[in-house]
Amino acid sequence: MESPCVNAGKDVNYPLIKSFQGKAHEISIAVWILAGIFVLRFVMIGLKIGG
Repeated sequence: MESPCVNAGKDVNYPLIKSFQGKAHEISIAVWILAGIFVLRFVMIGLKIGG
């Protein structure tokens, strides 16, 4: 079983990889929002804010 952090890493990388391939228009806004939430959560954990 994978760690939740590994799964979140995949969710963040998907839109980035698509963007580098020039296919950012294929990604829904919901995926971008989720990726942003995951990044924000990683930053908050790193700074020890909110659990």
